[in-house]
Amino acid sequence: MKINFMSAIAGILLIISGWKMYVTEWDSHYKMPATPMAGCIIGLLGLILFISALLPPSRKKKAYDNKLFICSNCSEKYKAKHVEIFVCPKCDGKLVGYKE
Repeated sequence: MKINFMSAIAGILLIISGWKMYVTEWDSHYKMPATPMAGCIIGLLGLILFISALLPPSRKKKAYDNKLFICSNCSEKYKAKHVEIFVCPKCDGKLVGYKE
């Protein structure tokens, strides 16, 4: 399992700072007290960031993965990721795209 360590560390730091703001009503640099709600929000954002770092990335298939090209002359099939020009390498016929 691959973990995004930077996001996990940032999430932990946000959780700690949100907890500190909630418990101690932390003062900002401008000597304005923070509300407990702000500490809750920052802590929840840190929790969301931390959990998203632990989840595996989604494996979305690319649109062209399933696409195949067929030669109009010899009926050979080629995957789209292997086709650079639309000419059959065997018979120099035209490749026509279709999906299976």
